[in-house]
Amino acid sequence: MCGSRMTGSRTKQGHAYACSVEGQDHRLTIAGRQTDDLLTLLVEQRLAHVDLSGEPAAPQEWDGEARLRAIPRQIKELMAAFGGGVLSGAIVFPQVQALEAEQAALERDRPRAATRPSVASAYAFPTLDPRPAPRGRRLPRRGGGRRPGRAPRGRRTG
Repeated sequence: MCGSRMTGSRTKQGHAYACSVEGQDHRLTIAGRQTDDLLTLLVEQRLAHVDLSGEPAAPQEWDGEARLRAIPRQIKELMAAFGGGVLSGAIVFPQVQALEAEQAALERDRPRAATRPSVASAYAFPTLDPRPAPRGRRLPRRGGGRRPGRAPRGRRTG
């Protein structure tokens, strides 16, 4: 609604969602049931156009991924050569530093999508029930079922 984090709250009519922008004198509130119904409809419409019958889509490999996988192996080989006395520290350590710098640059430049597999399959949503959600859902109470501001029954406070 206003671009900030939303919170939920109980109302006499059920529940509502609200957001407020820090430093501004306004707070926006929207009815929970109507918002839930609208979001459910939008998700159902979106899923109606997605093929969920196939296997998970293989993530496309980023161009630098192979190089990123090769760098630790190269560092290990250099350190093994140093440990075996084949190469001196004057040769090995600058090479390792350069490889570590290259690795850091590749990780920094790696696209966000390359760090997460993309899945366009029903396997991504094993609990997805294609039927509409039942009306009259109840929101759980805050604080593990207790009413805010009240001590559990049978216990004294203070």
